Amino acid sequence: RKEVTSAVFRVRDFSYICTPGEKAGTGEAQDLEMHSVCSGPILRAGDFSFKVIIAWSLGQDGSIAEFSMLGIAVQRIGGGDEPVVMQLELRLVNRDPCQDIAMRSNIQPLRNTLGWYPSPYAVGREQADGFIPLRSVLDPSNGWLVEDTLTVECKMTASLSKVTPFPVQSPESPDPLNDLGASFGALLASGRFADVELVVGEERIKAHSVVLAARSPVFEAMWETPMQEQSKSVVVADLDALAVQRMIRFMYTGSVCSELKNDLECVSLLEAAHRYQVNVLVELCENALCSCLTEDIVTERLMVADLVGLDRLRKACLDFITDSTSRVAAVQTTEGFAQLKEKRPHLAVDILTAAFPTYHSAETIAV
Repeated sequence: RKEVTSAVFRVRDFSYICTPGEKAGTGEAQDLEMHSVCSGPILRAGDFSFKVIIAWSLGQDGSIAEFSMLGIAVQRIGGGDEPVVMQLELRLVNRDPCQDIAMRSNIQPLRNTLGWYPSPYAVGREQADGFIPLRSVLDPSNGWLVEDTLTVECKMTASLSKVTPFPVQSPESPDPLNDLGASFGALLASGRFADVELVVGEERIKAHSVVLAARSPVFEAMWETPMQEQSKSVVVADLDALAVQRMIRFMYTGSVCSELKNDLECVSLLEAAHRYQVNVLVELCENALCSCLTEDIVTERLMVADLVGLDRLRKACLDFITDSTSRVAAVQTTEGFAQLKEKRPHLAVDILTAAFPTYHSAETIAV
């Protein structure tokens, strides 16, 4: 059966949110995650729910360029793993209805995201993807912003393979936590009322001390120091700048995206979250690392678990390695195992003890 659902997504203060201002030149031009706003689950079809994402690209220097584009897409956020066969229509609303821009997709299965995204790697106007040039949207004379509000209408036709009971019609209550996260994310992106600056290499991240203190006991202790209270400037050393940006964004919104699917990015994010004791994010990173172990990287992850003190990740690594004698042998041939024997030899003993419990009582084990 087919089900048609529609929704309207309005973004207030849009020109303020997407104008780089003092953030120009910070190297964020190619990270669309930092240049986007999204709705809550405003589209529903059967058991499936979707959110609307509005993203924009900037030039290499972080400024609005001639080829900067505005993009609109729909992302699936709930309803199981099977694909949804659907057709999507997105409409950017103009003050003059005759000037509206609408795009319609082909009928296709959707697992994650569908729409028209701007390309973060465009180096010229002819290479840019997306819905409409960003400069055109921000020009008040073009009618895309009414009282600085951008409006997008969405219509989705979904083909549902399973029969679901007809739901009892009742007013839908808004999700206050989702709205709270979206509002704080917009506040972070805008830089309004920021009173603290994190310096990570060449990057400077403006934030709000009260939010950081509420989410991290390390930051809370910093602000209680009299001299730190006066400067409210923190130099962050030995951490990846993008990982720190994403940690700060999580502290505002309570959500993470694709970085947990990338093993190296997840490790960098874990290091930042562990240093600043953002414990919920540490657990999310630990869960992600436990789920993507391979023979090539498991010893490296075991060293991370031992260094940071993650017992669950440590156990998952040992269980993975000792699953079979052939896997123990394969892991011992990796470069990571050679580094483990040199830097943390006690872990090699732990591996052999877990693999061959009969040697548990031995006084020494050669590695």
